[in-house]
Amino acid sequence: LYTTVDKVNVRREPKLNAAVVSRLELHEEVTFLNEVTDFQQEITIEGVKYNEPWVKVKTQAGRIGWVYGGT
Repeated sequence: LYTTVDKVNVRREPKLNAAVVSRLELHEEVTFLNEVTDFQQEITIEGVKYNEPWVKVKTQAGRIGWVYGGT
């Protein structure tokens, strides 16, 4: 997977107030860890509303966490 937004937070848990474990640059590659939340969350990113689940990933630096599916 690749990020489609610059400065994407990778979070410890799949929620907006969870601790940030890493930050991704635009088009940065991450590995999908085959986990997706069973809920969706509505978030506005760069003026566009999304209603997506959170996705568990591993960064190139080896950090594991959750990113919002709309990014």
